[in-house]
Amino acid sequence: MDVRNLSNMAQTNKIKNAVFLGSKALGLRVLQSIVDAAPDIYWTVLHGNDRHDERSIAKDFSDYCAKKNIEFVVVGDAKETRQEMARCKPDIAFACGWYWLLDNSTLEMVPHGIYGMHNSLLPKYRGSAPLVWAIMAGESRVGISLFRFSQGMDDGVIAARFPVSVGPHETIAQILQKLENKCVAELPAVWQQLLSGAIKFEIQDEAQATYCGPRNPNDGMVNWQQTATQIHNFIRAQAPPYPGAFTMVGEQKVILLSSRVFEHPYMGTPGQILMRGHPEVTIACGQNTALIVDKVQMAQDRQHTSPRKIFNSIHLRLSGKSI
Repeated sequence: MDVRNLSNMAQTNKIKNAVFLGSKALGLRVLQSIVDAAPDIYWTVLHGNDRHDERSIAKDFSDYCAKKNIEFVVVGDAKETRQEMARCKPDIAFACGWYWLLDNSTLEMVPHGIYGMHNSLLPKYRGSAPLVWAIMAGESRVGISLFRFSQGMDDGVIAARFPVSVGPHETIAQILQKLENKCVAELPAVWQQLLSGAIKFEIQDEAQATYCGPRNPNDGMVNWQQTATQIHNFIRAQAPPYPGAFTMVGEQKVILLSSRVFEHPYMGTPGQILMRGHPEVTIACGQNTALIVDKVQMAQDRQHTSPRKIFNSIHLRLSGKSI
């Protein structure tokens, strides 16, 4: 018999007990895919208490676990998580849609490691909101990295990457859907390789690392001094379900939902309304560029409205002040 196969069998025999730490829709899809890929593993699910989050699907998690005879535990913080991990004594763990940092004592409880997903092609875009930052940077290729958690910031060894191409007009919602579909389709085979010991891990190249800072809704203010391409990327990177890029008309906050770059040079004062169409408007940007905005909404209103109605004069200059 092949020596490698013997090694793989030995590795599989060591892994009998696993913990899944997660929540939200993607977390459930990932859980379903890896449970089905290795039906002999005994699972416990630790679900963060997200009852105040409108995206919560805790009941769907609970129902799925009941159907599969998986223990389901709701935890409220990192301390409770550590206590449950100590009780479960997992051989391996997987995190997706998790809230709290796992300290070194928790990581050391799991002999075969805790694995999770990061929305970038590591080592690029370590840290917060990586996909938002990548789209704003105009990346034509993004991805999800499956890596082993460590004490550093997203710097653990990589088990797999799931890349997708990005079109110049795709919004973050469209890109997220592509990433999720690719990951869920390809993850089961990778998980089986992890369990068998067949994965060839990649150590991240620190010389190639880049980092991302956290964002909040006020960071979505458009700077009209930037080029039309930069602002277009800024808009699609923060489109729904994210809070959205926005500009100010007087004291009113206007969220920009959809745009495209005007094809020719256009001289104007950045933030100036250059043309008013039906319903789109053309707005001057930096370096003699212009942006066509064709879908907006008022911050206090969930309904789309006509840009022509909001940007109602070519004498209007949009504000770049902070709020």
